[in-house]
Amino acid sequence: MPGDPLVGRLRPVIHRRRGKGSVKLVEIAKVACGSSNCPTIFAAGDDIVVQGYVVDPVDAGMDLPPGELLVRIPRHLLHDGSARLRPPR
Repeated sequence: MPGDPLVGRLRPVIHRRRGKGSVKLVEIAKVACGSSNCPTIFAAGDDIVVQGYVVDPVDAGMDLPPGELLVRIPRHLLHDGSARLRPPR
């Protein structure tokens, strides 16, 4: 996006799965956990993608439709990520 203060500071990441094509993810905020696989918030076009810890829906008392997961991330990660995002135009 021209004039977007995040451009140049964010690192685009391409995640590929065999036979599935690709989705371009731009890292918005990440937890420093001492590993390369830490809870992270990404932008994917107009959507947000969250990497976190899977929560068993039974433990949460929920019944999810196929293809959906509950994901747990630290509260401060959501705050940090939302502070870096601009509202869509």
